Amino acid sequence: MQRFSKNSYTLRAVCSHQRSLVLIELRRRKKCRQKKLLKDDCHQKRQEEIRNESSDDKQSANFTETTEEESKAELQSKLESNRLRKLQIKQRQLSEQRERKRQRMLELHERIKATVAQEEHERRLECERARRIRETVTTTEQRVRRLEYSRVYNKRARETETPEQRERKLESRRARYKRVKATETPEERERRLKRIRVRNQRVKETETPEQRMARLEKWSKIL
Repeated sequence: MQRFSKNSYTLRAVCSHQRSLVLIELRRRKKCRQKKLLKDDCHQKRQEEIRNESSDDKQSANFTETTEEESKAELQSKLESNRLRKLQIKQRQLSEQRERKRQRMLELHERIKATVAQEEHERRLECERARRIRETVTTTEQRVRRLEYSRVYNKRARETETPEQRERKLESRRARYKRVKATETPEERERRLKRIRVRNQRVKETETPEQRMARLEKWSKIL
């Protein structure tokens, strides 16, 4: 009985040890399978990653090629736009230079015309002054002869004219005097009055009493 119990215990111990060994082996194999599965999974994932990377590289290469082409096209368009802009700026500068040159030529032409006109005006004034000097620088005998001729001519005209002619002449003279007074400037009025005073003084110095009475009578009828 004891032997049986001892053998039974020994058997149980052996069985327990064997079972432990079997369990250890099973666990080891399970771990190995798990490691193999994990390794295979990792290898598969790595292969997939490599394939994905290769496809990404191809896509990136294609994208890089496309980007380079787009960059070249964009650079070409920028260069073309810059060339057109520079050409437009140059054309605008040339047009502005031509316009400034034309304006300078017009101004020069206007100055030349103004200078020529001023010289011509001064020459005409000088000729007019010379003519007036030639007309006014006369001898006393010439002035007396001219006044005598005027008196004779006016006396003959008064003797031969009709009352209607005389009235028309006086009316036109009054209208001319009014027109002159209405349109003349103060300087012109002063010059006219000065000429009248000089002429009246000269007439007073040379006329006779009969001529004076006739002159006063004439002006009383005119005014």
